[in-house]
Amino acid sequence: PGLRVHLVRYEDMQADPIATFTAVVRFCGLDDDPVRIAKAVDFSRFERVQAQEMAHGYGGKSEQATSFFRKGAVGSWQEELSEEMVARLIRDHGEVMGRFGYLTKDERSVF
Repeated sequence: PGLRVHLVRYEDMQADPIATFTAVVRFCGLDDDPVRIAKAVDFSRFERVQAQEMAHGYGGKSEQATSFFRKGAVGSWQEELSEEMVARLIRDHGEVMGRFGYLTKDERSVF
């Protein structure tokens, strides 16, 4: 059989974390115990991981960044990046971004 892939978008986790993570657990063939899933989702809440980073640091952030866990807000990339950066991102990755719902119809027409 070919490579199996289960796509999870941040937006899906924000909209319905329990159902989205349950689907991931099932895809991996793991026990989908609702209590454990709820606990895992609670432990991975943005506010919680951001607080852990502030208290203990996080090895995944770049040297230039003040923090890895910045806002946790859906769509905030459009507010944070310059117009030039957004244009480059769309130019370089627009096809995939459009496929997964990250661009409006007008933005998709750019590439």
